[in-house]
Amino acid sequence: MKQEITQLVDFILSKIPESSIANKERENLANSLRNELTAKYTDHWYPENSTQGSGYRSISYWGGKLDPILISAAKKSNVSSKILELHLPQDIVIWCDPYNVCYRIGDYGNLFNIYENKKGLIESAKRSMAERVSKSSSDFVISAYTTPVVMRRAGTTSHSGPAKSSGSNLNTDVNTKSSMSPSNKMKNSSTGSQQQISSFNSQLPKYIQTTSANP
Repeated sequence: MKQEITQLVDFILSKIPESSIANKERENLANSLRNELTAKYTDHWYPENSTQGSGYRSISYWGGKLDPILISAAKKSNVSSKILELHLPQDIVIWCDPYNVCYRIGDYGNLFNIYENKKGLIESAKRSMAERVSKSSSDFVISAYTTPVVMRRAGTTSHSGPAKSSGSNLNTDVNTKSSMSPSNKMKNSSTGSQQQISSFNSQLPKYIQTTSANP
């Protein structure tokens, strides 16, 4: 969270010319923004599902109205909010999510990345998709917290005991400290499981593209 907030604060301050405020005021505004954002995002930060709470974490300058968090930060740093109104782009929305900070200007503008951790986004997408699949009636189960994602046919032994041979119930292992190592699980996976993994991983780039910058 600290990295993403730093990137967001730096982006906002980059829009304010150095000649507009003194260095001390700029520093105070940066500190106030960091404190305000940290307080707002605490308990609303979900690295396991980066887009969860995205709307709540967003800040904006829309329809001539500054986001309350920007007004509060300016007031606490003794900087006029008029400075932000003057230099921030009109109708800008900034999203600050785990592994990604981006913005859009206007309803139909393009999304632009301020900061992106692609590895973190991929891992978040894997976990999010894993949770969805594990709740479905699929014949395969994704172990959400292993990398690469491990898929096992229902019917193998889990911590809860032997699975029913009928395969009607799925056994989900989401324990990172499983007694069976990821390498052993991979060795025990069937050819069909390997094909499912390949199919799953091939869809990740598309999933990231559609979810990481979700307004």
